[in-house]
Order: sequence, then structure tokens, then C-alpha cells
Amino acid sequence: MSKPKRQHTIPESYLKNFSYQNDRAQFVETKDLKSGEIKPLSIKDVCVSRNIYTFSDGEIKRYDLENFYAKNIDGIYPEVYDLLVSPNVRKMNQNQKHDIISTVLSMYFRTTKFWNLMNRMTDDMIDYFAQHVGKDGIVKGYFEDELVEFHISEIDNVKKKY
Repeated sequence: MSKPKRQHTIPESYLKNFSYQNDRAQFVETKDLKSGEIKPLSIKDVCVSRNIYTFSDGEIKRYDLENFYAKNIDGIYPEVYDLLVSPNVRKMNQNQKHDIISTVLSMYFRTTKFWNLMNRMTDDMIDYFAQHVGKDGIVKGYFEDELVEFHISEIDNVKKKY
């Protein structure tokens, strides 16, 4: 399996439905937020960040999440799109419904807006724990039924971890 470092928050399989072909690449029209200029941008460069789905350590392999999205979401998106836009589809089976819901939810949970919200909430929770620091500088609290315990001087590292 490859080591994908440039990872999309909006999958290329989704962007293809709004793109046009030009010189063997697919483009979408984008608006520069500073100048207001409308210009084409390759879908390979839209909503891309480095290693956003890459785990840095732990029991999970580095690219498991990216590979999961590639196979289970991005890989089925063309079929899901066809189901949603086809005027001939009158009924869907349970698997098709599951695929649609999974795809739509993944689009929401993969946005930087969602990640930033979750990061702020986690940082706020750790800051709340730190307000109740013990005399020895030890901070304790529960996060997802797990005891979090650290020295107050390590608060930035704990925030990065969670």
C-alpha cells in the first residue's frame, strides 16, 4: 500500500462531479478569497493537507485511516453519486442506504471545521482539568472513560496527544 502524504478533506471522487477536463487533468473553478478572482485549480490541489489522516504513533498503523477512506468511502462514492442522481432509482436496498449515509457522514466529519471544533473542545477540557491542579502539579481527569494524568508542565504535549 502506498504512503499517501497529500490527503484530501474533500475527496477527489466527489470533486470529479464538479470538474472539467483540461490537458489530461481535471479542474474546478475556485475563488481566491483575497482578490476575489475566479480561476481553475486541479482537483488534486483542492482541499489538500499533508498527513491529516496519518497517525504519528500508537497501535494503529500510520495510514490505516487514509486507506479506510480510500477503500470504503472514496472508492464507493461514484456508485453513491449515481444512485442519488439517477431518475430511474425508485427503491434502494439496505446496503445502498448504508453506503449513502456513510458517505454523507464522512464528508461532514472530514471537514477542517469539524476537526477545529473537536480540537477546541478537547483543549478546553484539558484546560478545565488544569484548573484543578494538585499541590504537586499533577492534573487528573477523565476523558472517554480513561484517566488522564499529567504534570501541569506537560499540558501542551497532552493537548497534542489528544
